[in-house]
Amino acid sequence: KKIRVNGIGPTAVETPMITGFIESMPDRDSAVGAFTHMNALPGLPQPSDIAAARALLLSEEARYITTHTLPVDSGCLSRIPNSPAI
Repeated sequence: KKIRVNGIGPTAVETPMITGFIESMPDRDSAVGAFTHMNALPGLPQPSDIAAARALLLSEEARYITTHTLPVDSGCLSRIPNSPAI
């Protein structure tokens, strides 16, 4: 049985929920900054970025990847002291 178990660890993703939260804040620019400041790469990932990671893990090319959590976090973990990514 070729069962593989993997996960995806995303940062905040630009979804309707996050966008709605940002729009509800009194200072929209500060809210956007709070989300984007935690990432090493600019902006917020799109749902398609998470889908691409999922497609990779489901592909035949990843057939020997198992028991792994793939961070799709724009470098967020690299900014946390003592995180596993450092």
